[in-house]
Amino acid sequence: MLKKALKFLKEVRAELDNVTWPVKRGRGIKLRDRFKELSDSTMVVIVSTIIMALYLGFVNWALANPGFGVITLLLRF
Repeated sequence: MLKKALKFLKEVRAELDNVTWPVKRGRGIKLRDRFKELSDSTMVVIVSTIIMALYLGFVNWALANPGFGVITLLLRF
């Protein structure tokens, strides 16, 4: 059990080494550039979440209302 836990922690450490972390202070990068990177990353997350929510909402609606939309056409064949 302890061996599995240690193996898991080593694998976690290896995966964390592959992560691209935001730019740290003191590496010649201005605060404005760090804020730009952070705001760009945040917008990607927000837009992706909205797109996924709209898609899942549409699929949920289409499956809950089989009298409407593409699902009805597919079920008729």
